[in-house]
Amino acid sequence: MFVNNKGIISYLIGNKILKLTNTDKKYFILGYDGKQNRIYLIDKSLNVVSYSLLLSLINYQSAILNDDIHGAQAYFKDIPVAFHSKLAKFLEANNQKELAFEITPDKDHKFDLAL
Repeated sequence: MFVNNKGIISYLIGNKILKLTNTDKKYFILGYDGKQNRIYLIDKSLNVVSYSLLLSLINYQSAILNDDIHGAQAYFKDIPVAFHSKLAKFLEANNQKELAFEITPDKDHKFDLAL
């Protein structure tokens, strides 16, 4: 997990850098709370912010990038439906279009994947 000079919060899985979110200023990472699934950051003015970061989502993405489809399914049940669209785009970008088609809640995205 890191924050670049442009304020983009990203994380590294294998050799892929995945963007979590953009921020309006430079933050420094304080830590991660696994019970609340949140990463905490602080700026130079000592303002603290937090962002949702699901460990199950990261584990799922890691399993997909390691071509462990069956292992990824073990983490899928712990990922809320609100993240399925983001996850489907990740799967599509990593040549897993069949899995993306199965989980995407967006009908337009499903149609694009079917083509």
